Amino acid sequence: FFFVPSVSFALYNMWLRFILLTVALAGLTSSLNPVLMQRATPTNALLQKRYDGFRWGAEGSLVQVEMFGDLVCPDTADAWNNVWKPLLSRFSDRVEFHYHSVPLPYHRTSFDAAQAALVYVDMMGDGTTASQSAAFAKFADAMFDSQTQTQFFNDAVAKLNAHDITARFGKVVHDLGLDRQKFEKANRDVKYNHAVRSSWKWSVAKGLYGTPMYAVNGALIPEAGTWSLRDWEALLAAL
Repeated sequence: FFFVPSVSFALYNMWLRFILLTVALAGLTSSLNPVLMQRATPTNALLQKRYDGFRWGAEGSLVQVEMFGDLVCPDTADAWNNVWKPLLSRFSDRVEFHYHSVPLPYHRTSFDAAQAALVYVDMMGDGTTASQSAAFAKFADAMFDSQTQTQFFNDAVAKLNAHDITARFGKVVHDLGLDRQKFEKANRDVKYNHAVRSSWKWSVAKGLYGTPMYAVNGALIPEAGTWSLRDWEALLAAL
């Protein structure tokens, strides 16, 4: 028998409770369905069958530029028309370019636009990277037209329901050569909804918070969203 101060007893009691709680939680975790545990793993939600987005340029190049944009974002539209497309035209022989859709929650139809883009690409492309990227570029050109932008921005769609918004995108793809009814039927397939969600999670996990944003060789450069074409040309010419 030996004497232990009351403070030591209190610390011992706290330590014992901690051990018991840890053991109890470990037992609870091990009893859970492993499939459910797997689905709850955050990393799982970010895994995709292929690299996210659409690709142009020199595949496998040591220099890679990625653009993260929103199809109904005025700033993304400006960057697409005045920076991105000129860069593709000038540097595609030695730079690999990627575009990723990031539907911003404060743009009412941004998610719908990203989903409509996937439907259009799926139905108009032949499954190859080149055809998919070409189809997406065609859809993006239509969405980033100044008149189209005004039809899908917040105030213009404030009183529209989901069916009306889908029909409005149906008009866009119809003008691009896709049957409207076939588009609206395909657009109901949940796989496109899930694909947009997956792409959004993938981008946000990288630290995206607005559009347009860019990454160069995997490094996110927040200030690049305000760069001019001349700024980009100087950077890529030096790499």
